[in-house]
Amino acid sequence: MAKGCLQMGYFPDVEYMLDMSPVDYVSKAIVHLSMQKDAIGQAFHLQHPEPVGLNVLVDWIRSFGYQIDILPYEEWQAKLIESATSTDNPLYTLRPFLLERWSDEQLTIPDLYLKARRPHISCEETVKTLADSGVTCAPIDGKLFMTYTAYLIQNGFLTLG
Repeated sequence: MAKGCLQMGYFPDVEYMLDMSPVDYVSKAIVHLSMQKDAIGQAFHLQHPEPVGLNVLVDWIRSFGYQIDILPYEEWQAKLIESATSTDNPLYTLRPFLLERWSDEQLTIPDLYLKARRPHISCEETVKTLADSGVTCAPIDGKLFMTYTAYLIQNGFLTLG
């Protein structure tokens, strides 16, 4: 999603919370939780306990020199129709998800999400169960963004702006 938005030069102005759970946290949590007898039959949500808004990601991307504009969601959808016209843009294959109107109210899947119809999923029990394990989730901050960005640039997935 981020790469496609970078290619377009636009991100949508939405109140979307990023749940960027580091894989090392998720994998360590799974191992720890799977070894707890008290955890048998329980559900544990492995999401970031302190997600941040999409605007934080956009600010971070701008700090790398990318020229990014934020558009109201409907304008962003119009830019998506104009820009993501081939598989060269990663958003091309997401167009049905981002543009098709599926519900009786003719809302897209993101519309449904953004209108708070999604169920609230809490990781409170997970955090509580992991409290004394030493397994913690790294905060979504400049250090985590730098780790992810450096990896994506090093592997050619992203280029510097």
